[in-house]
Amino acid sequence: MINKLLFKYCPYCAAPLKDGTENRSFIQICPNCGWIHYFNPVPSSAILPVLPDGQIVLIRRQNEPFAGKWAIPSGFVEYGENP
Repeated sequence: MINKLLFKYCPYCAAPLKDGTENRSFIQICPNCGWIHYFNPVPSSAILPVLPDGQIVLIRRQNEPFAGKWAIPSGFVEYGENP
């Protein structure tokens, strides 16, 4: 279970936060202003594969922010996930 050393109120508008999930990860959501508290640690990674002919490999983002835009393959470690 997630440690409840969490926010109880939104740091922006002081509304009580609701527990929820996004992409199978636990989050806290402010029903008033929409602020989301993600429980992913700071570590992240990115790669830039280069093909033999010099082309690079990009991905098209599926989720917001910037859904549908091109990006470098990358990601965050989710709360409770082992690297």
